[in-house]
Amino acid sequence: QGRLACGGCHHNPGLAAWAMRAARAAVAGCPQRRLFSSARRAAHEVQAWRLGQVDYVDAWALQRGLHGQRAAAAIRRQRGEAEAGDDELPDVLLMLEHASVYTMGRGASVLGLQFDPTGLCGHGASGGLGPDVLEHLESVRARGAALDGECADGGRFSLHRCDRGGQVTWHGPDQLVAYPVLDLARPGGAFAKDLHRYVEGLEDVVIATLGRFGLETSRLPGYPGVWTSGGRKIAALGASASRWVTVHGLAINVSCDLRAFDRIVPCGIEGRGVTSMAEEMGAEACPSLPEVEDALLASFAEVFGVELASARQMRGAAGAAAAAGLDPTLNAEKAAIASDAVAGGRFDVFRAGTSRSGDLREQRRA
Repeated sequence: QGRLACGGCHHNPGLAAWAMRAARAAVAGCPQRRLFSSARRAAHEVQAWRLGQVDYVDAWALQRGLHGQRAAAAIRRQRGEAEAGDDELPDVLLMLEHASVYTMGRGASVLGLQFDPTGLCGHGASGGLGPDVLEHLESVRARGAALDGECADGGRFSLHRCDRGGQVTWHGPDQLVAYPVLDLARPGGAFAKDLHRYVEGLEDVVIATLGRFGLETSRLPGYPGVWTSGGRKIAALGASASRWVTVHGLAINVSCDLRAFDRIVPCGIEGRGVTSMAEEMGAEACPSLPEVEDALLASFAEVFGVELASARQMRGAAGAAAAAGLDPTLNAEKAAIASDAVAGGRFDVFRAGTSRSGDLREQRRA
């Protein structure tokens, strides 16, 4: 059983140099060398699904459902008990944007929040928190930084702890999020059974995508994500995999409101700025979200050496779930998410598939 929860940088100078060459080649319209073998490319198709704006919990539940199907097939295959249809489960690339939401990786600290999460839920429960956390929350309150869930544009935001690696980050409108659900161990597949190489591949996809619009970006040694030449972060990565089936993925800041990052220490990195394509290129020159989706699809196919089926427009998570043969309500997956949050015994906030603000859950460790 392979498992990865990655929010950090797996820096490789050789790959970084390749990625820069790939980005420049993409801008010039030249063919670029593929990171993964293309010998089997014609036999390996990945389906691209465009979901539009999706609630974070709905997207998370959809990923869990898709992962569950593929992980179960992998177990049966390993036991020599494969069923009809197991080999027909497609690898899927979900592309979407979220309503404003802050997410924390499994090991992320509340110290990365620059707002009071207890205020988000309208009460001040803080029992069981360590003295360093309590001191931090008092400092936040003293600065008047608790905004009770109000976004800069007057909307609402939510907070969730999830099962990826890394610290706290933000997702929201005009930010492109991509969640690949891939079986890295698929027999005859194009992907390598190598988790770190997969994450490096995602970084290269982002670098090549931005290169298609003339933006020169790269890895920054010691720091996660993809960075501009000016040292500002333009894309975040946080991947997780079990049974060699991947979930979570990447987020590219296209033209989002960067003030949202003022509420956190993005990815736990102090003293380094966050930027967007619009910030770097100017609002007039910045491509639309669908245009960036198209560029990401082309880069994903090129880097991983796969064929992408014509992108399908889905009616949100429910439409995607139905297309995958899952219950469109995703209620079982949402219940599992809620159960995991409570069982985790951590400072967790989540919404169980409703449109209301989340409930704050604090449980003592067993």
